[in-house]
Amino acid sequence: SLALQDDIYKSWKEKNFSNFFNAINNSAFNYMCIEQWLHKLSISLSKNHLKIKLIDDNILIRSSQFSNKSETAKELKIGHDVINKHLKILIDNVDKFCSYEITSILWAITIILLKVIKTSNNSENGIHNVKHTDLIISILNNFKLFFSKMIKNLNKIKNNVSIDESLWAIWSITKLLYFNLTIENYLNFYTKENHNKSIASHNSNVSLQNSDDAGQINRMDNVDPFFKSENKQNEITKMKGNVERDDKSNEKMQIFMDKFKLNKKD
Repeated sequence: SLALQDDIYKSWKEKNFSNFFNAINNSAFNYMCIEQWLHKLSISLSKNHLKIKLIDDNILIRSSQFSNKSETAKELKIGHDVINKHLKILIDNVDKFCSYEITSILWAITIILLKVIKTSNNSENGIHNVKHTDLIISILNNFKLFFSKMIKNLNKIKNNVSIDESLWAIWSITKLLYFNLTIENYLNFYTKENHNKSIASHNSNVSLQNSDDAGQINRMDNVDPFFKSENKQNEITKMKGNVERDDKSNEKMQIFMDKFKLNKKD
């Protein structure tokens, strides 16, 4: 694992993104590797060394700086199954992270999601246009569970959080809360849509209430009142507006963003 972490850092430092992305297929790619990998990916996205986009079955990442000069090497796809697999690894190991690692992961995921949202909006392919599949529903539910566990664990160790880590956490959590509301809207729509289909067909086999996913969604609804909100109108476009407004109004956040070479469009 330590050797793989060194390889991840070296590949990223040398902009050898082919090796950097191949690391996620390594059997030694554990929760510590995920933290470092996500953090380095978010930095490369912030510096525009990489571009990321959500497509139907994959996350598409493009770069002009792959070590391989061929055209095909400039594009890489990460399947939703891979995302779900590593999300579960994070969930299972949340209590092993220190304050720096927790805030680093939250920061990295926030940057990645903001970049995905930006490209998805431009292509009119936001979260509400994503196909309803068992895997997508699983990813969204796992993300809610992951976020809840990270917040709870961060609260346990809040007395050990540094000033920089606090800024990371505040900035990231604020943005991720909007994203969680969007996920909740999506899951509510999915639940109602499938419930209506089951009533129309009178077929219990297609009823969401008789599926494993339904139980998972119902359990997720009770994860944490922290996620409950009366406002169900927050869509991705509104979230982007709030993000941009927050960035302009908060001088401390602007200083922090300058430190990490981010701009108001990120």
